[in-house]
Amino acid sequence: MIAFVYGWVDIRQRYEELSPVLDERGRRRLAAAETRAYGYGGVSVVSQLTGMAHSTIGRGLEEIEQNKQVETGRVRKPGAGRKNKRAQDSTLLSDIERLVESATRGDPRLLELAIVS
Repeated sequence: MIAFVYGWVDIRQRYEELSPVLDERGRRRLAAAETRAYGYGGVSVVSQLTGMAHSTIGRGLEEIEQNKQVETGRVRKPGAGRKNKRAQDSTLLSDIERLVESATRGDPRLLELAIVS
């Protein structure tokens, strides 16, 4: 079992204690630091213990080696993440309104507020 191999318990314990207070970049860099400290085979060991993909740990290693700095308060690059559905489909709001129009009673602005939120 993984838990009985010397050193693996320490890595797992540090990760479990620190990961709740770290963002995704911090967890990635922590895993990369543990990988470097472990030495040969560290990526596989840390991946198995943390559940992170090898590629994620590899990105963390690159960030550490290149001493990459990221804007304070930002976890992802500007523009990263999912795009707003209304930006992807300009007819989405009118399509939804058309679908529920016949079943809507009362003030139609309430429906609009529910769709926007």
